[in-house]
Amino acid sequence: MANLFRKIFSNSNEPPPPQAEGPDDPIVPVPIPDLIFLLSALEKNKGSPLTETEVLEARDGAVCITMLQSERERFEAERGYSDIDITNPWPEWQVVREWLAEQSTD
Repeated sequence: MANLFRKIFSNSNEPPPPQAEGPDDPIVPVPIPDLIFLLSALEKNKGSPLTETEVLEARDGAVCITMLQSERERFEAERGYSDIDITNPWPEWQVVREWLAEQSTD
C-alpha cells in the first residue's frame, strides 16, 4: 500500500531516499540549517547566552534531513566545517561560542 502511495504522489524528479550501505555508513539526521547557524541566530536574537535548556529545545525542534554518514562528511568538507554533534550539543556549543567570540574580536 505504501508503495502505491509513493507511485501516485511521488515527484519523478525527487531522488530516492538514501539507502544504508552497511553498518559502517549509517543513515544520520543532519540539521538544516546547521546547529551552529541556528544557535548563533537564537543567541543573537536573545541578546544573551542561551541556556542548556534552550540549546536542547533548539536541537529538538531543528528541521533535519537524513543522509548517509559518508554523505554528511562530504557535505561538511565542502562547507568547510563540521556542525555540532546533535547527541552532545551543550558542551560543543560552549566551545563553538568561545571560538566565534574570538573570531569576532580579531
